[in-house]
Amino acid sequence: LQGIAGFRTKSVREKEKPQLYLIRREKKEFYGYNNEAIYVRHAPGTEKQAREEIVRTMKDLGLGDHSICIERLDDRIASFYREDAELLRIFAIVTVFCLATTLCGVLSMVLYSLRLKQRSIAIRRVFGAGEGTLVMQQLRAYLIYALLASAVAYPVAKWLTDLWLETYAVRIHAGALQGGIILLGIMVLVALVVSLQVYRFLREKPVDVLEKE
Repeated sequence: LQGIAGFRTKSVREKEKPQLYLIRREKKEFYGYNNEAIYVRHAPGTEKQAREEIVRTMKDLGLGDHSICIERLDDRIASFYREDAELLRIFAIVTVFCLATTLCGVLSMVLYSLRLKQRSIAIRRVFGAGEGTLVMQQLRAYLIYALLASAVAYPVAKWLTDLWLETYAVRIHAGALQGGIILLGIMVLVALVVSLQVYRFLREKPVDVLEKE
């Protein structure tokens, strides 16, 4: 049996080279990935039988039990990325925490701002200002803040992402599209938080607010 393996057998951090494998029964020499690896493809549902046949064949070639190690290719490839998977989990947790902290900060700022403007908003409502106008007035300011923050954060995030991706031989290129999608998501979340709080604040009757003053 001889040929070239045209599938990935290494981590994407390493450049893949065509893998030549050759079995020479007469000299019991094996050449391939890790110098002693043979790739076997079996029909679906026949893994157990395939393993038994492999062991029997290897013993016929003169190998002892201690020299035979059978491993699924999926499991071996997955072992290359255990560290990356752990980093991904940590990154996801940190991202959720940062996002929650940001939204809590936006919520606090909105509530504080609305309390300061409570009287002026009530007066504007008495003179006929609509809820949509008042919401957009508050929303516009926070969307501008989000845009300014993103303009500062994006170059730094892009630079750090590129540094990280350079450690991979096979990688994607994070461009403006990915940044735009993230920015859109942030804007939507900020808009939801601000709009919900303003609408909740506007449920109070203007007369009751002015009476308190």
